[in-house]
Amino acid sequence: MDIRVSYIVITRNRLEQIRQALPMWKGLKGPQDELIVVDGASTDGSYELLRDAEPGLIDVLIHEKDRSEAHADNKGILAARGRYIKIIADDDLFFREALEQAYAVMDANPDIDLLMCGGESIDRIKDKENLKPFFYQWYPDGTPMAQRYEFITMNGQGMVLRRSAVPVTGLFDPRHLHCDTSFLTQATVRGARMAYLRVKVYSHRVGAQSNSLFNVRKTYVYKAFGFKGLSRWRYVKRPGEALRWFLQRAGLLSSVPDHEPAWDGKLLY
Repeated sequence: MDIRVSYIVITRNRLEQIRQALPMWKGLKGPQDELIVVDGASTDGSYELLRDAEPGLIDVLIHEKDRSEAHADNKGILAARGRYIKIIADDDLFFREALEQAYAVMDANPDIDLLMCGGESIDRIKDKENLKPFFYQWYPDGTPMAQRYEFITMNGQGMVLRRSAVPVTGLFDPRHLHCDTSFLTQATVRGARMAYLRVKVYSHRVGAQSNSLFNVRKTYVYKAFGFKGLSRWRYVKRPGEALRWFLQRAGLLSSVPDHEPAWDGKLLY
């Protein structure tokens, strides 16, 4: 059978998150899709819950120690058989209708190696019940998507990868903590054909376990990619973003968007 999408989930000792995520995984997975779960040798009952999940839901279950998040992602990618690879977090929300739009765009545009989709981020650290987004990964018309920094700074939860493009993009670098940023940097530098689709695919819950909390400059050596440092390079290229960042840090400008942008399904190159 021709497999359309390989959904990949990596997890370790996340019993309650998995318990809540199982119904969503079932809702995302279509009859031509597969679900691969890479469990990093959990000891809290997560593996047993995954092993005993509804028959037919999980197609591949890997249970062994990982060196890093990226290492686990690579195990899933190497096991994938689908035309498209979609990595999903065990505690974020993903929306099937928007994902179906993304897969249709990939079908209609075989030149796209990697499609980035929009989404929202929600702070669940101080207020676990908070559901108000503080950031949208949304780009207006005229955004220079061909510029490296636009793709590099995107959230990896919005990424859909064509499996046949892996020889171009390469696998994830297991040395890097922010593996999605590292992978997008690597794919961009290696010449992957990338595009952005203006649909809301994910709702990212920023919690205590999120890599988003760690400073990028402390975890990356970008000289290998051809520039000295992502953070400084990004803000030099985008002075308006730097100004907003300083105003927000000073408490002079709210970081919470006034309204949700229009998710019109427009494709930007």
